[in-house]
Amino acid sequence: MSRQPQPAKTGLKPTCLHHAQGRDQDGRRIIKTIERINALSIKISLFFAGLSLIALVLLTTANVGFRVVSQSLYGVIEIVTWFGVCINAFGLAYAQEGKDNVAVTLFTDGRSETTKNILEFIGILVGVFFAVVAIWGLYRYIGILIRTNQVSSSLHVPFWPIVAFILIGVGAFLITLITDVFRKVMKLKI
Repeated sequence: MSRQPQPAKTGLKPTCLHHAQGRDQDGRRIIKTIERINALSIKISLFFAGLSLIALVLLTTANVGFRVVSQSLYGVIEIVTWFGVCINAFGLAYAQEGKDNVAVTLFTDGRSETTKNILEFIGILVGVFFAVVAIWGLYRYIGILIRTNQVSSSLHVPFWPIVAFILIGVGAFLITLITDVFRKVMKLKI
C-alpha cells in the first residue's frame, strides 16, 4: 500500500487555498494591466517632452541667429517658457518611474526593509493626494481661462492649452504613482 503525499498544513481548507491563489492571479493580472497603461502613458509623455525640447532648442537657436543678423524674434521668451513647462510636466512620470527624483532619506536611513517600504508607501500616498489636488485645480483653472478668454501677454494667444499640457503631464505622473501604490500593496501583502 503506497502512501500519497499529504498537502502542507496551511490552516486553510483546500477550497480556501484555491480561492486565495485565484485572488493572487487576479491581482497579478490587474498589476500587469496597470503597468501596461503606465508604460504607455510614460512613452507618450516622453514623446511630447522630447518634441518640446527639440522645439525649444530650435527656437532658441533661431532667436540667437536673428539677434546676430538683426533683431530677436517676437515672443520667443514666452514660447520658450511654455516649452520648458511642458518638458517638466511631461517628465514627471518618467522621473517617478525611474526613481530619478530627489528622495528624502531622513526617515528611512537605518530602518528595516519593512519600515522603509511602509514609509515609501506613505510617501506615495501623499504624492497621489497632491497629484489629485493639482489635477483638480488645473482642471478648474482651465475652465476659468476658457470662460474669461485669457490670452498670453505678448503673443495674445489662448493660454489654456499650455495649462492643459501641464494637466496631462500631471495625469501621467498620477498613473505612475497609482502603479507604485499597487506594487507596494503587492509587496507588503496589504
